[in-house]
Amino acid sequence: MIKIIFSVFIVIAAVAWMTQYLRNVEVEFMQQVLQGSEHAEAFHIFNQFTLSNTDETGAIESQLVSPSTRYIVSEQKTHLESPTMLVYRKQNTPVKISAESAIVDHKTNITTLHNNVDVSMDSDSNKPLRMTTEILKFDNTVQVATTSAPARIYYGKSRMDGTGLKLDLEKKQVNFLDKVHGFYEQ
Repeated sequence: MIKIIFSVFIVIAAVAWMTQYLRNVEVEFMQQVLQGSEHAEAFHIFNQFTLSNTDETGAIESQLVSPSTRYIVSEQKTHLESPTMLVYRKQNTPVKISAESAIVDHKTNITTLHNNVDVSMDSDSNKPLRMTTEILKFDNTVQVATTSAPARIYYGKSRMDGTGLKLDLEKKQVNFLDKVHGFYEQ
């Protein structure tokens, strides 16, 4: 019995070490890519791309996945097609953000999502919260999303519309900035 437990422990430790090793290899590879070349036309193409942000303990804060990605060295920006972002919040299910395209600015750590942007998350009640807009800027350092475009929030059967929006994932707050109107149904 002790041999089985020890064997299971060794397997788990090996998997954990390999996961951390692969994460370090991915980080080193991306650092090399981000340093890039001095040629303005240089770019790199990645298929099935995943970019993860971690906190100081190594826990994943967010993941950005795209089937097709192009990194432009001179801009220090990554252009993504059909991206999906998962933002992990403490003791909550992740927030899912999808769009037709996105640009990650590696200088500012801001991801700008374009066209049919859809944000969905579970709320404290059984009603999921969903937000749609055409452009959304997500600052990963503070987990805040903003738009100056028209936006709509769905909460159960109710909805609110407005122009301009600030969505703070840490504080669980949504603020419309202008022209707000809504429809409430229980």
